Amino acid sequence: MASAGPKPSVGRERREGRKFFSQNRGGRGGGRGRGAQLSSDMERAQSQNMKDRPVRPTHFLSLPLGQYPSLRSKIAKFEDALLNSSPNAISGLDPTIVINPRRLHLTLGVMALQSERSEPKGSSEKTVQTALELLNSLRSQLLQEGPLQIPLNHLGAFESKKGARVLWVSPKEDGQQDESSEDKAEREKLVRVCNLVHQTFKQAGYITDTRPLKLHCTILNTSWRKPSSKRHLLFSFDDVLRSTALADIRVAPQSSIGSTERLVDVDMGTYTVSEIQLCVMGSHGPEGEYVSVGSVSLTEM
Repeated sequence: MASAGPKPSVGRERREGRKFFSQNRGGRGGGRGRGAQLSSDMERAQSQNMKDRPVRPTHFLSLPLGQYPSLRSKIAKFEDALLNSSPNAISGLDPTIVINPRRLHLTLGVMALQSERSEPKGSSEKTVQTALELLNSLRSQLLQEGPLQIPLNHLGAFESKKGARVLWVSPKEDGQQDESSEDKAEREKLVRVCNLVHQTFKQAGYITDTRPLKLHCTILNTSWRKPSSKRHLLFSFDDVLRSTALADIRVAPQSSIGSTERLVDVDMGTYTVSEIQLCVMGSHGPEGEYVSVGSVSLTEM
């Protein structure tokens, strides 16, 4: 019978066993090292994702308009007329996307400000205090301009081929042939002041939106639609243009409305604004208005 070969000595077995368990302990230690490295990589990736994710705006610069009862009445009447149109007359319209007239304003820019309680991160930290300091640094230039006259004489929408997400009224951006010299001066002053504030905050890094400033006062906004799962649903601006709700506010004859006309001349009145506010996004004051955390006056106190 063939020999199975020499048997390993007991000492050799013990040495091999110690080597085996030592390698396994090292393997487990290496596993912990690799696990720690993986965890560190995941944390860095999550941190990078947080940096890459758009920062949610916390505040915005505002020319408030909702304090005027006459404007609130006109807007409320128009909104009610839209809602009370014949069933399904305006596709995509429902009460949850209608803006409370007390919240009417023109936005000069949105920004994400850090909490005052957060750890100081150097001179580049952007807080409510630093934003208000920047706003008030413009006081002397703004006082030279004085209060702003804001005519709401255009109605339009932010839309795509699929529909509209925002319905708004605004001042006309361009002058008309019959525009008086006084109206032209007021229109140019409004543009000048708004661009001054907007560009100052953009250059300082507070406003990061690269799109040009578009003054508008929101009436309908699908981002407020409830339930939130239906916020992707848009409304039909064409249906708005064809609605009888425009009769009381439009300037041009009803017969001139066409489905391809994207701006409508309206008359919602002219309003004086004497301050620029820094407001909290999504906030509600006692009357439903946006809460202001500070402002700069356009008139001498």
